[in-house]
Amino acid sequence: RFVIGKDLSNDSATKAFNTTLAEALWRELKDVHVDVMACVAGAIRTPGYIASQKGLPDAPGTLDAEDVAVRALNALGKGPSVVPGVINKVARFFMTRLLPRKTSISIMYNNTKKLS
Repeated sequence: RFVIGKDLSNDSATKAFNTTLAEALWRELKDVHVDVMACVAGAIRTPGYIASQKGLPDAPGTLDAEDVAVRALNALGKGPSVVPGVINKVARFFMTRLLPRKTSISIMYNNTKKLS
């Protein structure tokens, strides 16, 4: 059976779109003093996330929702995007700058395939 558009692929595509949209809006609205920022958080400990874990341990860098909100609010006015948490910043750097794209995709797939 071949399924297109599983939850994780839709989630990834939506996050990529939202980040790109926020960054473009940040620049377009900067001159009229409207601040837009993308919060590029990794796993956030929400009720949905906890249910999807099915007893599995948290992903590395998982943050509480309140912590993500505080970090995002503190980052307003400082740029088009924020990545909350040191582990998430390091992971993003490795996944987007150092590793080949195919390797990054495989890592993300292997770390999320048990989630639904």
